[in-house]
Amino acid sequence: MSAQPVHYDDPHDPLVILRALPAQEHAFFLSQYRAKVDAAHEPAGYGELRDFLHAWSLAAHAMSEPGYAEALNEARTATSPGISLEEMTAMRHAGQ
Repeated sequence: MSAQPVHYDDPHDPLVILRALPAQEHAFFLSQYRAKVDAAHEPAGYGELRDFLHAWSLAAHAMSEPGYAEALNEARTATSPGISLEEMTAMRHAGQ
């Protein structure tokens, strides 16, 4: 049996990010991506491009999860303020 190369999609690849993003996010991502690429021509800008792609990779993954759009809409239209950090901390310490 011969070894075959394993295909691995780099999650920081802009094409992988675009495939995972909803279509309505493409233009926004691309405009920011192009600005970061332009800045990356300078050595200091490379780290910013890498960080940008990492952040968008995480966002694209979250946006591609089933129920994301519904959960986001629910959060945006919530009528109650939710719970405070103090309440959540107390619940956690109480074992809930």
